[in-house]
Amino acid sequence: MCNYLTVSSSKQENVLKEYLNYKFQQPYQQAFYYTSLLIKHRMWQRNEFLEVLPHIEADNLMKFVPQITLRTFFECYVSGNMTSKEAEFLVQDIEESFFKGHVAPSKPLFPSQHLEERIIRLDSRTNHYYPVEGLSEKDENSALLHYIQLEQDDSKMNVQLELFVLSAKQAAFHQLRSVEQLGYIVVLMTRQTWML
Repeated sequence: MCNYLTVSSSKQENVLKEYLNYKFQQPYQQAFYYTSLLIKHRMWQRNEFLEVLPHIEADNLMKFVPQITLRTFFECYVSGNMTSKEAEFLVQDIEESFFKGHVAPSKPLFPSQHLEERIIRLDSRTNHYYPVEGLSEKDENSALLHYIQLEQDDSKMNVQLELFVLSAKQAAFHQLRSVEQLGYIVVLMTRQTWML
């Protein structure tokens, strides 16, 4: 038990440092984080973690461990060097461990307990501006993230976007980095976000 408590408190310390050091990340990384906050349906913010984390003790986790698997949702995707029979056996083995195991077998989640992993649909032809001051006063750098949301099922629009990114990537880099010398990091990319 003592060894577990030591490991747990050191892990907790590392996680706490990671959240506290967030303000020293590059501005573009912070811009990605804030974009996720704005478009995701539900997401914990870093300051919420920072508020809760110091109050969690190792014995809290020890008491919580048996409760974690009381109700379980299991979804599996197998890819790689495995036959379909091996994949089915793997899934059955995991399901049996959870739902027919020797130690407090799990029950399936209630339908209302399933997490919603979706993002917010932005209205067509609207602009949203979300300015945030840099978290580190010593960092003179800044970032601009321009986010364009397309319907996932609109194949023509998605192909046009991919072509635009492909053709504009080099020109944007040259103009912003070489000509205007606005920054060291210039990125023009697409990002797949599911469950709109």
